[in-house]
Amino acid sequence: IEGHAGVTIFFVLLGFLITLRYFPAITERRFSLYDYFLRRASRILPLYWILLAVSLILSPYTPVKVFAPFPLANVLLVQAYFKQLSTTFIVAAWSLTVEGSFYILAPVILHFCAAFRRDTRSVFITLVVWVLGLFGIGLALVWIARTGGLNQLYGFMEDFDFMIHG
Repeated sequence: IEGHAGVTIFFVLLGFLITLRYFPAITERRFSLYDYFLRRASRILPLYWILLAVSLILSPYTPVKVFAPFPLANVLLVQAYFKQLSTTFIVAAWSLTVEGSFYILAPVILHFCAAFRRDTRSVFITLVVWVLGLFGIGLALVWIARTGGLNQLYGFMEDFDFMIHG
């Protein structure tokens, strides 16, 4: 098995565990968004920021460049959105960008599903709307990237070879 299969399995397991852990609280209306984000951040950020600080200290960048977009994107965990930044400092941290994006979307999706829990037809329609909506957003990002709009800013969505060729 290649490494990318393990990453895929991790993301599927993450989605399952987040749903298992938080969906009952959402359906019973005892979910706290503050507690949710506090727990998610406390699991990732402290160790990540320590490793990032060590990487910054050991990097060839001068202290002036520490406040440039390279480290800032890494501190904010958005480096995977930018091709030129995705492999800076901690190369495997791109997965944390994906994980953080999921953490932001998960409560929205779970709240939406909980609202239609008892109505199967509505759940199906909801899923179709989500899939089509996310597909539409993806197409819009591809169009923006291909027309050169966002890819001038540090290579945002510059090429999609990683998605096409695995």
